[in-house]
Amino acid sequence: MNWLVTYSRDGEVRTGMLKARFVPHISAVKFTVLAAELGQSDAPSEPTGLSNDERLEQLGIKILDVQLAPRRTRAQLVEAADKGR
Repeated sequence: MNWLVTYSRDGEVRTGMLKARFVPHISAVKFTVLAAELGQSDAPSEPTGLSNDERLEQLGIKILDVQLAPRRTRAQLVEAADKGR
């Protein structure tokens, strides 16, 4: 199942997707958001000693909502493919 994660960074609302078979654990949500925001280039090369909670706070990120993403019908998938998405 796909889950829609809504979070804010410095007041700007952003969204991301997370795949999980069941309701995702909050630690997986935090890790997914951090990975999306930091990317490969911003990731520290050495451990910082900060927990995910501390890192989220340091970056000004607040997780607002996690909800099941609506399923796309076959027609929607075909339409998206035709548009090049």
